[in-house]
Amino acid sequence: MPDDDQYEPAEDINLPTIKRFSLHVHGLDQATEFMQQIKLRPVSVDFILGDVAPTPFIWGFFDQLSNSLDHNKLEILKYSIEGIVDNLHANQYIYKLEENALEPLFIFRNLVIVQLENFWMPYLDDVMAVQIAYAWPHLEELKLGMGQDWQTNMGQLCTSALMLHGVGYITSHCRKLNTLGLVFDPTDDCAMLKAEWTNENIHILDMGVSPIENPIAITATLLFLMPGVKEIWTKPALKNLSLGIGLVLVADWRAERWTPVLEMVTVFGSVRDGAKADGRAEARKDLLEELAKEGFLMMMRIKRGQKESSSEQPES
Repeated sequence: MPDDDQYEPAEDINLPTIKRFSLHVHGLDQATEFMQQIKLRPVSVDFILGDVAPTPFIWGFFDQLSNSLDHNKLEILKYSIEGIVDNLHANQYIYKLEENALEPLFIFRNLVIVQLENFWMPYLDDVMAVQIAYAWPHLEELKLGMGQDWQTNMGQLCTSALMLHGVGYITSHCRKLNTLGLVFDPTDDCAMLKAEWTNENIHILDMGVSPIENPIAITATLLFLMPGVKEIWTKPALKNLSLGIGLVLVADWRAERWTPVLEMVTVFGSVRDGAKADGRAEARKDLLEELAKEGFLMMMRIKRGQKESSSEQPES
């Protein structure tokens, strides 16, 4: 769209052949108005906004997408906000995304990639996590809410309503996930995690600004849920938090406490990969020995020798 958002909306534009659709606009109201005029069947959509918007606007836009886009074709959904880290309005209360804001998107059952990391989502909880896992079972990449600092204008570090149980439910029911980005509270009791919730396909975990107290305990839990994880990302520590009347220094230990988690996961990964390699070599050796005992190796060598001999017979 034009930089000044001045355009003449058309009516009932049907573009069924477009596979990838991108919309770059400053305000979400203009984006919603534009989407009201078109019908698309894309595989991928990418929305780039110039500013944050209150929850009712977000819900309305997502609801419009459910009317404008083909429910079965869409596989990739991306929504980003330019300059979100430096946006002075992003941490205001009205921009907290309500827990039900994602519900209009659940009609897109074939989504593989969902990138909504620029939203502030403190209300996302375990109940919504179950709905996400049910609605998007084919997910390979999920990123929700890690792109903001989640600080308030009162100098407080916000937390999340999402607990380990919700994270575990997503990892266990979205078996194709390889990249997961969520802000959650890992400090709760993880006794409710089920043994079968392990997902070895997840290799990248983005924690954003998730709180943390005990690095050893959370490392053990994450390695249980995601034993194949190789990278853990978190946001840098905040140095200055605005109080509305100036700046005040507030200690932010989140990133520092996540560092040993990354180190322990890296060490475990190296040991695990080495053990797998040794295990495969040992298993191959045992198999060959067992085959030799049964005479199969000799039969294989004889057949191979016969084949080579027949192929090397001299011409008459």
